[in-house]
Amino acid sequence: MEFPNSYFYDEVREGFYINGMVKREWAAQIETLQEIDRLCKKYDIQWFADCGTMLGAVRHGGYVPWDDDLDICMLRDDYQRFHKYAVPELPDDFVTLTYETEEYWQMITRITNRAKISYNKEDLKKYHDFPYTAGVDVFVLDYVAPDAQEEEVRRQLVQSVISIGAFADIEDEDLPQEGLELIRMVEEQCKVKLDRKNHLRRQLYQLAERLSCLYPSEGAKEVVLMPYWCSDHNHKYPIEYVNRITQIPFENIMINVPAGYDGALKVEYGDYLQIYRKGGMHDYPLYEMQEDYLLEKLDNGNPFRYTFQTEDLRRDREACPPGIREQMQNFCRMLHDMHTVIRNAAATHPEAVLELLEQCQENAIHIGTQIEEQEGEESVTVRTIETYCEQLYELGEALTQEEHGAFESCMISLDSALERMEDTAAQNLFNRRKIVFLPFRGDLWEGLKPFYEEAAADPKNIVSVIPLPFYDRMADGGVGELHYETEDYPIGLPVMDYREVDIRGLHPDVIYTQNAYDQCNYTYMLPPEFFTAELKKYTEELIYVPYFKIGSFEKEDLKLRKTTDYFVKIPGLIHADKVFVESEQMKALYAEVLAEFCGEETRTIWEEKIVARAFDVSDTGIPKERIPEEWDRLIQKAGGGRKKTVLFLNAVCSMYQEKEKAIQKLRSVLNTFYEHREEVTLIWRPHPSIAGSIHLFERDMWLEYRNIVEEYRQAAWGILDETEDASLAVSLADAYYGDPDAVMQKCRNLGKPVMIQNAEV
Repeated sequence: MEFPNSYFYDEVREGFYINGMVKREWAAQIETLQEIDRLCKKYDIQWFADCGTMLGAVRHGGYVPWDDDLDICMLRDDYQRFHKYAVPELPDDFVTLTYETEEYWQMITRITNRAKISYNKEDLKKYHDFPYTAGVDVFVLDYVAPDAQEEEVRRQLVQSVISIGAFADIEDEDLPQEGLELIRMVEEQCKVKLDRKNHLRRQLYQLAERLSCLYPSEGAKEVVLMPYWCSDHNHKYPIEYVNRITQIPFENIMINVPAGYDGALKVEYGDYLQIYRKGGMHDYPLYEMQEDYLLEKLDNGNPFRYTFQTEDLRRDREACPPGIREQMQNFCRMLHDMHTVIRNAAATHPEAVLELLEQCQENAIHIGTQIEEQEGEESVTVRTIETYCEQLYELGEALTQEEHGAFESCMISLDSALERMEDTAAQNLFNRRKIVFLPFRGDLWEGLKPFYEEAAADPKNIVSVIPLPFYDRMADGGVGELHYETEDYPIGLPVMDYREVDIRGLHPDVIYTQNAYDQCNYTYMLPPEFFTAELKKYTEELIYVPYFKIGSFEKEDLKLRKTTDYFVKIPGLIHADKVFVESEQMKALYAEVLAEFCGEETRTIWEEKIVARAFDVSDTGIPKERIPEEWDRLIQKAGGGRKKTVLFLNAVCSMYQEKEKAIQKLRSVLNTFYEHREEVTLIWRPHPSIAGSIHLFERDMWLEYRNIVEEYRQAAWGILDETEDASLAVSLADAYYGDPDAVMQKCRNLGKPVMIQNAEV
């Protein structure tokens, strides 16, 4: 499966930082799922996303940002056929884990792409440079007893059997008397006899599974996810929620979900549209234990992690040449001394004075050339240097011809030329600050934009924008393809090619950088000459502005705290003179993490270095030229100005669950917006999966729905958005109305009002 390189870059979704290795893990899990799906299609086995994966697909259009496992589910009938037919045909390196497997005591199945860490080139290529095992959890839905009391007896019995099976991880022959009594109780209740000579724990889990699938599908009205049903008395659904399947977008694929996903999600999570990330069913990230194990075996440590060294706090300028301003100041001081020597030695040592004049000429030409390269051929300072050189020539001629009167006159002119050169340099060079911006990628320029505009507004500043190249990073720490992207920067922004600029020689007063990782990032790396450890050697002030924005968070958000390993414990935070973060809350987090990482004695350094300043890193919107002409016409008012725009989306779940009520609601919504079309423009975006879900609807219902869409299209009083990407509609919308969906979440993230429709109202 193809993923663009950009998919693996670190990013922030929903205020949560996702590092590149997690992205690689996602891709490896999707590859594993594709193998499972291939065999399920072959044997007509129905599966669908469940738990956090279903939630992520519906609410986020992909993974829940702070989740990194992949959950699917099958009804018991499909699950049994899956194990009988499909599992034996999985690729040879795949591993299927069940309670029948040693050391895996779960009532769910886990399928992984391999058994152990692999740096084999073919494996890395197939699984997008993810060297660790990646898996898919497979849950089973069992049918509920027709009688509620009977079901409660079954639930308690299964719970008891599982609990006894997990009583202790000890040898069966060493089971204490209490455990033996519990086993005898189970045997009596279930009318079975367990073999004391064989693995009792496994037999108990086998018994629990037989009890779980006790009731057949015929006539069943509800299904349960038995492990959760037993322990928490939840995850019980009406069977119509999950017995039909549709597809919705998930990352870069379409994923199976129950057609009644809205109802199923409400059973699992209640108000599933509310963001909650304090807890989780597993540690984050999942691959961490494998990574820790690998590090124990490596002699050179983790090539992607930074180790703090006190000397990194120093500001040595080792072997760095002075900047042009400092060179000019030194040159002028030298000339004053030279003028004194020339006056005193002209009469007695004319040959030596001529040599001094030649040296002054050479130095003037050298520094004039440097200034011209940086400021252009029209530089006023360069012109005064040229005038000074002319006076040097006149002075040399007078000295050669031994004309004492002419020499004194030329010397006075040379002094005047030096004064003019100093005055001009003071106005155009000494009092001006050179500020260089080193953006990382064009699509991230918004993070630096306010700082650039502030610097460019001051006429005393010489401001340069030099986009940086970057390498892809490989799983073993090596580098791959070099990228140099300049096309995404705003039109009119004066960008310079990094290959044509010597930043070291430029010696900027201030450097702003967006990338502070140096070598410590899983998926990209700047060339070493642009590491913060190097940049700080030839600037007076190195400033780091993160290209992402986290937003507000709660102290109990342990997963966010975990991710600070990837965006706070990095070299640039140590090397930079100043770091801008978006809030006082984020400043406190950075300072706390760095004090723990580098030692409590360094806390004052971070509290002074890190500055809270609100800045926007969001999208600036869709350029007008990208808006279709017919859309723009409908958005504009007849008398001038712009109408309010509402994005309306109807999804498969509402049509499937509400049926005729959904059709009636749809007509009502369209009629309401039609009546207000002079003030409000409707952008109707039927969910892309509706057209592929005809099998879910009755024929008459489907025909009526299709007629409504066609009527709206022909009437052309509103916009019908049938594009693959909702970004344009989201950008243009002032508000969202409709069914729960990832598009709704995008609008909410941008601070746009959101209202969920109710077919009953």
